[in-house]
Amino acid sequence: MNLSLDCGIRAVLRIPLRALPGAALCLLATIPAAAAPTKEPPAPVARNLILISVDTLRADRLGVYGYGRDTSPAIDALARRGAWFTEAISQASWTLPSHMTILTGLYPSAHGTVGYDRKLPEGVPTLAEALNKKGFHTAGFVQGGYLNERFGYARGFESWTPYYQGFDGMLEKAESFIEGIPAEGRYFLFLHTYDVHCPYNPAPEYRAKFADAPGKPPIDTTGLCGKRDLDKLPLTPGQLA
Repeated sequence: MNLSLDCGIRAVLRIPLRALPGAALCLLATIPAAAAPTKEPPAPVARNLILISVDTLRADRLGVYGYGRDTSPAIDALARRGAWFTEAISQASWTLPSHMTILTGLYPSAHGTVGYDRKLPEGVPTLAEALNKKGFHTAGFVQGGYLNERFGYARGFESWTPYYQGFDGMLEKAESFIEGIPAEGRYFLFLHTYDVHCPYNPAPEYRAKFADAPGKPPIDTTGLCGKRDLDKLPLTPGQLA
């Protein structure tokens, strides 16, 4: 996965769907019919869950949310045949506490992982633990940083693997994990990438696709990631994709 949104989204869909029977990319609530049946129907069997986090990806740069440039054809196609949300509010402004909220269902004030020196307290249940107890195989593939296992993220995962070679390579690892699951097995797969995060260094083909001035030198963000000076750079629409 390169830093272009188009590339990142296309990479997500490179997972062969035939290898993911019953895989779910989001959790949906089922609504009972208005007329109660005379006999209780069997409870639905939960299949597989894949959760993908693209760190710092902006919703307002995706076609499904109205952006005019062709940055996200694959996510747009996925949204057309799935469910997408018009309002989703992060519970924190940065990676560590917000992802811990995703994986525990708790506000940062409840799970307490709100600083570099914090770790998820023992006894706080996680999504992976709950699914693992139900017989799901669980695996996480992440690009480190604030997803380091020292913060407690790995709890409930049978494997938690840092992978720093880009999202394309991470998908190959994820496919190997899926292929190793027995036919009757179920799994929860969590993938996290910083590929659209600063420093912004898209592959040449994506730089050319969105450049408004061909041949213009790329943005130099050396030493600026995470600093206020980065917010002051004069950027053109082409540089923003």
